[in-house]
Amino acid sequence: MAKTDTEHSTTPRPHSPVWPTGALKLALSQLPDRSIDKIAQNFTNWVRGGDCRLWCNGKLVPPSFSTTSLVMVAREEVHGPHLDVMPAGGVGWDPMAYEFELDADEIRALLPAKAKLNKKAKRQPQSDRARWALRRIFPGRNTIPDNVGTGILEHRIVADLQSEAARQAGMDGEPYPSWRVINDLRGQEF
Repeated sequence: MAKTDTEHSTTPRPHSPVWPTGALKLALSQLPDRSIDKIAQNFTNWVRGGDCRLWCNGKLVPPSFSTTSLVMVAREEVHGPHLDVMPAGGVGWDPMAYEFELDADEIRALLPAKAKLNKKAKRQPQSDRARWALRRIFPGRNTIPDNVGTGILEHRIVADLQSEAARQAGMDGEPYPSWRVINDLRGQEF
């Protein structure tokens, strides 16, 4: 990635161009719990720090200009969040006269991977949680007995997932396995 004004002036266009609003949506897909204002601040810092390049009307914006003159501002609109490039000094301009672009590949490289964000927030899939409960309900068996109905089985699994053992194993969080998941497990070995 280019870091000097000279290197920037020779870069024609981004490899994977994305408008600022598209870049915001890309960031939100990786950082769903972060506010749009915080993400806008990240973009401002990335552009100013030379970690992410910004193009205007097909030409690369020199870092020296973006450091002193530009800021990213996010706002909620009817159709979702929107990200604008604005003058840092508060002096207005006609936003229709400027078409800004970022490189989506550079943005992806700056965003953390989904799996690394918050390991505690990751939940067990419904079927894995149901299998865990089934192993506890029917120890030593590989299948569900034919005489146990789906409704009864669902209630037993939910009760087991609410138990102290489930809390200690990290299996007690929502959502509980639905009847469809339990029915699907009927034909499988657990």
